[in-house]
Amino acid sequence: NEKIYTATLSGVTATTSVKVAKDAFAGTTGTAKNAESNTLGFKVDTVAPTVSIDVTNTAATPVSISSLKAGETAKVVFTLSEEAVGFSDKSVRVSGGFLTDFKQDATVKTKWTATFNQGQPDPKATGPAQVSINVDSGRFTDAAGNGNDTATPKTLSADNIKPAVVSVTDNVMG
Repeated sequence: NEKIYTATLSGVTATTSVKVAKDAFAGTTGTAKNAESNTLGFKVDTVAPTVSIDVTNTAATPVSISSLKAGETAKVVFTLSEEAVGFSDKSVRVSGGFLTDFKQDATVKTKWTATFNQGQPDPKATGPAQVSINVDSGRFTDAAGNGNDTATPKTLSADNIKPAVVSVTDNVMG
């Protein structure tokens, strides 16, 4: 169609507008020049989504924690800066345990929760296990296709070593 022109814009910033100036081009005969166009404004999303991670106890009034006792679970809350495309339990990297009950909040679409469960104790361990929960970059996108930034990893210690009897001494007096 000779009345439709296409342009490719480069160097576009977050907020951009396009306008064709008066007399910028002429018709095929070279005599009729264009009138000034309306301004078309639009926004371009170039910002990567972010995610913050918090680990809390499972009490009725949860508080942030940095360690777990043997057998304890924890609630993990993922808060995204905007709605995500493709965010799932597969987006999360966990060491020292695993996540269950991974789900999106029913009303706050940028909030996801899961339950952290401790892994099996290392029989050679001499101290608490180190737990890390993280979301690496590029694991999900926003609606504009921007890949996420790496989250700040959440770390905690899990004392999953059960006490053991080391020795028993019989002090029977004879």
